[in-house]
Amino acid sequence: MPTLDTIVCDFHTARSILKQSENFDSLAELCEAYRVSVSELEGAILFYGLPYPTFLTPLERRIKETYKEMKKAKLTQPELARYYGTTVSQLRFILLRLGYIRDRKRENDELDNLQHLIQTRGLKVSEALNLSPFCRLTPLEATHALLSRGFDVYAYQNAWRRYGNWETQPARNRYSKTGKVVLIYCRCLECGENYWVTRNSLTSSRTLRCADCCAKYRNPVKVKAKKGKTFASIREASDFYAPQLKMNSSLIGHHLRTRGFISGDGTEGKVFLYVPDYENQPAFNFRSEVFDDKTIEERLAVEPFPNADIEQGKIADTRGLKILLKAHRFLADGEDALSAETSETPTAIH
Repeated sequence: MPTLDTIVCDFHTARSILKQSENFDSLAELCEAYRVSVSELEGAILFYGLPYPTFLTPLERRIKETYKEMKKAKLTQPELARYYGTTVSQLRFILLRLGYIRDRKRENDELDNLQHLIQTRGLKVSEALNLSPFCRLTPLEATHALLSRGFDVYAYQNAWRRYGNWETQPARNRYSKTGKVVLIYCRCLECGENYWVTRNSLTSSRTLRCADCCAKYRNPVKVKAKKGKTFASIREASDFYAPQLKMNSSLIGHHLRTRGFISGDGTEGKVFLYVPDYENQPAFNFRSEVFDDKTIEERLAVEPFPNADIEQGKIADTRGLKILLKAHRFLADGEDALSAETSETPTAIH
């Protein structure tokens, strides 16, 4: 046997030569045809981990050339064995190796292996065949064979995939009532419940867990009215008071997030809303090193900004910085600023 320090030929050359091994009777003839020494080719097989070629014997080559014609004559296997000068068992072994007949036990073992790969890894039939190099079945033949066993290969094509805390389960995909949205059967790994989830939401990471588990991670910003009416979120309070204040609910939410309160005047209504724990609410991420009084005042002193060419742009930039300054001072002053604002606002109406 050659050693690894033997001079070897190139990997692509060795692979191309080995693909033509079926047309030759021995390794010497193969190497002679491509003008490569036997030691170089064997060294490349060892060095690159290539499969060693299996050459056909003269009897196997003879059977390969004439078996199809003999099969058309409808000869039995004992008659074929006498014609080729061999035994029936040796003839069956050669026919199995050449792929002219199938071994039922071997085929069942191959199907068991394919079914196990598909069940445990959630693969397609073609992907499972790529992991079974000794299986001679085509994807269509393997699919029909597995379906005839009662094994649904299509239920495992998307199984055992992980999307956030979702894990896809074995089941055929469904379509919504409109027929445009694909639904995949998934399990929430946090609570263990199964749901049908849209495929677009899974692949785009718009959903990471079920609605019940999402509710555990929610930390809504509570909003309180002057007389004690409390809302679970800014959106709930904005939608409730938008008709009374004659304002867009998004604008109300913007004021609550940037200023911590909103008060109505004589034309918009008489409402005062504020966030009770304004400083510790996660929706208000004011960084002191960026939005402190000195930094904001310095930015106001260098107005207008280079991108503010018109008067409206100057006013808008100035207004935005003043809102940040007011919000920061409101956070610093706490309840004193809140009491000062309530003294200037009208009475709330519910």
